[in-house]
Amino acid sequence: MKTCVLSVALLSLALSAASLSHAADPAPNDKKSTIIYRAAKPGQVWEGWNDDSHAITHPEKTPAAFEQFEVVDQVGAAPRTFSGKVVVDGPMTGVEVGLVSLVNIHWNVPDAYQWEPVAADGFFNLTDKNHLDASKALALRGPNTAWCFLHYNFSPQQGAKDIVLTAVPSKKVRLTASAADMVDLDKVAFEPFDAGNVTDAEGRGLYLQQYGYLKTGDQKYLDVMLPVGEIAIYVHRGGFADYYQIVDTTKANHIHFVLRKAGRMKITVLDADGKPKPNWAVNWNNPEAYLSFWEVKTNAAGVTTPDHLVPGTFDVTVSGFEKNKVEVKEDMVTEITYQDGKPPTEPVFSKVLPKPPTPAPAPAAK
Repeated sequence: MKTCVLSVALLSLALSAASLSHAADPAPNDKKSTIIYRAAKPGQVWEGWNDDSHAITHPEKTPAAFEQFEVVDQVGAAPRTFSGKVVVDGPMTGVEVGLVSLVNIHWNVPDAYQWEPVAADGFFNLTDKNHLDASKALALRGPNTAWCFLHYNFSPQQGAKDIVLTAVPSKKVRLTASAADMVDLDKVAFEPFDAGNVTDAEGRGLYLQQYGYLKTGDQKYLDVMLPVGEIAIYVHRGGFADYYQIVDTTKANHIHFVLRKAGRMKITVLDADGKPKPNWAVNWNNPEAYLSFWEVKTNAAGVTTPDHLVPGTFDVTVSGFEKNKVEVKEDMVTEITYQDGKPPTEPVFSKVLPKPPTPAPAPAAK
């Protein structure tokens, strides 16, 4: 068994708001409470998931939260357990501790998060239920505190006891987004992430963590608890390019994002006879657009249609073909076909056509 008392150093990617080539400026009528981030052409090369080759030491503005836990080696058939207490400012109503299974891109795995409420005195005792052979992280969330994580990744043979997990300083922030016309949009999704590479007390890199998947729905704003300080926010909405931006919540109570129009691709994969190749692996990545790597399978027609793309030059890889570069233009569809025995076709560009309006229902017969 191993006892750990952590005072954690946070490493930040060389990926500041300035280096992302995205402009931030105060709103003209409310300079003290609102800051606006405008999407522009990216200027920072993204090296891929979990890459820390561009990490630089980020001096902490305030001391890190005090964390304490004792690692327990639990080799055998019994599920692992994690017990301890949380420290939050206020009542424990609605406060939960989550056991996070670090599998694949875990925030996209439905059962990767095992959330359970803490007791009225803040104590908890979790028994691992999902992905029993996976490494684990421990998270905390509540109605009056932002998500936070214990700065340690537990191996598949490790549990823990005597955990003390303290909520991070948090504040309520309003998030909104618009096109260039500055008219607020509905149906926007915001995904907060670590703003840089995080390490444990021994300097080992920890998994990138998402701080929830937040959606406005039919309203045009979202009020959410976020950590005080720097955090990255990934913004997306139909018809617009995905947008990744590091923000500083100490500078504003309202953060607004101005989005760019998206580009799209239509990728068709055929066999040598010109028949569709369904369920065929295709991936793409814009090296200048953070978190832009995706891998999918073609549909029954041998087609996949990547959307929400940041305009630029994409690396496209179709299984069985060499990687090639494909240009994606704003508000345009790039069509390209891959056929066995032939080189990829030259891209064909066409205008993105707006979806036809939904017809009004016919009046009821009298």
